[in-house]
Amino acid sequence: MRPRPWLRVFLSLAVFGLLVGLMLGRLFAPEPQPPRLLAVEMQGNSLQLRFDREIRVHAARLDGALALMLDAQGEARQGQGRLGDLPLRWRIQPRDGGLLLSLISTRPLHGSWSESSRDGEWLLTVDPQPE
Repeated sequence: MRPRPWLRVFLSLAVFGLLVGLMLGRLFAPEPQPPRLLAVEMQGNSLQLRFDREIRVHAARLDGALALMLDAQGEARQGQGRLGDLPLRWRIQPRDGGLLLSLISTRPLHGSWSESSRDGEWLLTVDPQPE
């Protein structure tokens, strides 16, 4: 029994259409954007940063300052607050790899941070502690 020629033509067109659709989907797919910094607030002894989605955090201590490298986009910002009875200054600077958050006080700092999700936003809470 010989296969029908129209069946082969139809299957060939279906495979061709699938391949063209996949190529067009790749061509017009949006570029993945890094997370964006939405807001920064000082709440008590901690600094709370809000992002539109989850970020990666890399920490370091530089001469008594606490520095966090955040894989996100945003604008330069700075502010100050109190850490108990000590003054605390923070600054966010855009860098090539993301954002650099620096926390400086009159005494050397170390600290911890926690991440959570609330109302579709990603919260990073940084808790600096003097040594």
